[in-house]
Amino acid sequence: MGFKFNPFTGTLDIAGSSGSGGGVQGPPTSTNGAIATWNGTSGNIIQDNPNTNIQPSGAIEAQMFITKQQVTGAIVINQDECAISPSLNITPTGSIDLTGGGSLEIR
Repeated sequence: MGFKFNPFTGTLDIAGSSGSGGGVQGPPTSTNGAIATWNGTSGNIIQDNPNTNIQPSGAIEAQMFITKQQVTGAIVINQDECAISPSLNITPTGSIDLTGGGSLEIR
């Protein structure tokens, strides 16, 4: 293990590899606003996903959403948020909290 002087903080930082990981690798180009997804199961390679994007406003663009119909944990729907589900089964350990002013639509 070595050290390297950091001129911005005036301190010595650890330099070199700790022996674990290696950082995340990705494609040489990507789609602006796309949500990156894992490529494989190594945990350090991502891939471009041009069909799912986050707009500057924060809205998510996708071709389709597939929802799980069974709620097993706590879900909070805040003010200015809406959850839409084709059907819903809440288990004894599940809950949906609408006290923040959100809405829930079940079709």
